[in-house]
Amino acid sequence: MHHTREHFDLLPGGEYSIEIDPRRVAEADIALLAELGFNRISLGVQDFNLEVQQAVHRVQTIEETQAVMDWSRKYGFKSRSVDLIYGLPKQTPETFKETVDAVLKMNPDRLSVYNYAHLPHIFKPQRRIAEADLPGAADKLDILSNTIARLGEAGYFLLAWTTLLNQMTSWRLRKKKASFTEISKAIPHKLSAISWLLGFPLLARLTIVTRKMYAL
Repeated sequence: MHHTREHFDLLPGGEYSIEIDPRRVAEADIALLAELGFNRISLGVQDFNLEVQQAVHRVQTIEETQAVMDWSRKYGFKSRSVDLIYGLPKQTPETFKETVDAVLKMNPDRLSVYNYAHLPHIFKPQRRIAEADLPGAADKLDILSNTIARLGEAGYFLLAWTTLLNQMTSWRLRKKKASFTEISKAIPHKLSAISWLLGFPLLARLTIVTRKMYAL
């Protein structure tokens, strides 16, 4: 943030977001991030089912995720977002519903639900995933439709991309999963977010918005 402030004017009342891996932080880290000026936080969850987590080699408990949510409230973060991924190995409509319900109990302001893209020829860590364990198309569709329905019941609304994407017809989006920041002059600092600067899209990463609001 020190270097960011050297080159950009951070407006009072602006939204300054950071993505956190709940497995890698302590309460002191969240306190420091708030002190540095961050006021929005995004937590990577993907899935809470232990069998799914073991299949993707990323084990993370509900308790450590809830702790970060609680700390973010304690230190004044204005908004909390959770990232989920459907289409992961060992996932079923039933297990993913349990994950969604667990996340809803945490009462996040926003939810991002991404479709898993299995591209082992590009992403080396994916080569450890057994393709036979990936859910079929019918199960993925059920997971998606069930999630949309469940989030709607919980009071979230879907952030529609149609209008925004229609403005991008001259720019070929080459990523299977990609999202846009809410503010046109926001600049993301990650390898896969998208924002706009002076009318041009900047690719860095995918994100969705809600609260209650969510994006797919």
